[in-house]
Amino acid sequence: MEPTTNTNILGPGISVFLIDDSQASLSAIKAQLEGYGCVVSGFLDPKTATGELALKKPDVVITDLEMPNMNGIEFVRSLRDSGTCDETPILMLTGNYDEATMVRAIQAGVDAFVSKSSVKEVLAVQLLALTRLRRLFQESARVRQEAQKQLIQTSRLSSLGEMAGGIAHEINNPLGIVRGKAEQLLRMIQQGRLTPEHGTKELKKIVEMTERMAKIIKGLRAFSRNADNDPFDTTTLKTLVENVLSFCSEKFKIHAIKLEVAPIPEVKLICRAIQIEQVMLNVLSNAFDAVMPLSEKWIHLDFKIHEEVLLISITDSGKGIPPHIADKIMQPFFTTKEVGKGTGLGLSVGKGIIEDHQGRLRHDTSCSNTRFVIELPLRQRKVEGQAA
Repeated sequence: MEPTTNTNILGPGISVFLIDDSQASLSAIKAQLEGYGCVVSGFLDPKTATGELALKKPDVVITDLEMPNMNGIEFVRSLRDSGTCDETPILMLTGNYDEATMVRAIQAGVDAFVSKSSVKEVLAVQLLALTRLRRLFQESARVRQEAQKQLIQTSRLSSLGEMAGGIAHEINNPLGIVRGKAEQLLRMIQQGRLTPEHGTKELKKIVEMTERMAKIIKGLRAFSRNADNDPFDTTTLKTLVENVLSFCSEKFKIHAIKLEVAPIPEVKLICRAIQIEQVMLNVLSNAFDAVMPLSEKWIHLDFKIHEEVLLISITDSGKGIPPHIADKIMQPFFTTKEVGKGTGLGLSVGKGIIEDHQGRLRHDTSCSNTRFVIELPLRQRKVEGQAA
């Protein structure tokens, strides 16, 4: 019985890149796919298709096996190796269905095969399966992305919680000064001893202290909110560092940890500022926990610019991390802290944030003490969400 063609099997709008060196074959298959409602871009050579794939991502790529200059397997391998088609299903059309060819094609990155002699429904069904897989992959990626956002927010709030004591002290100090000055002015008014000059001087101190508290509270509100959808924007390194130190410097002082900050270079970064601050605060918080049991307690924050890359080094008085632990510290939920004192999210989330900024977060094994380095490019290629 002659098989029939179901023209509704795929549904409208599936985009396909079709590569075949034969004009007749290209036209016939293109017409067949368009009959299924696909939007087809046809190419007679892989080189032209590669250039277009760099600009547009179709739902499926279909390529012939036997082509001059570059065969289908070489073409697919080049797409996969370059990252041009990391997530795009690739289907290969071939008249040569021997096992060795199929193995080489699969190793190169081919997802499915259709013989040119197959009936029309075979091609349609294969396309349907591949597009379903693509949708599942995209949904999985979306779920992973949402989970990553939640992990980042959890890690951020955890960092704030760990620094809460120092932040409270940072607010209580100026608050105590404000209250003391206000009570002093009230007594002087009641006793008739307040002069305009003295009143002005003391009121200026009160204003200064309230501005200091307002700055801390503003920083807390900004830091605690979800910044994942913020655009990349320009900020100075000095602003980032000062914001981070406003959260943790008081805690270090209370616990007699010597914090040394090197001169901050006058450089600007294009970034999500709150996320970079989160990573710095987490590394500093880890350093705090590491040096607390030690007799010698210090943390150094240093900066260096090398070949258009900013290096932010956070070194503490610890004597390094054992190799068997260092190999795992960037893994999610891995922690050496006591139960209740760490989520194990900080470094793994920080690594993801810095990589999203085209940089790197690494443990420096060449240092005799414990050192982590944040590398950020001063000049970034255009990224999604980045300000123009």
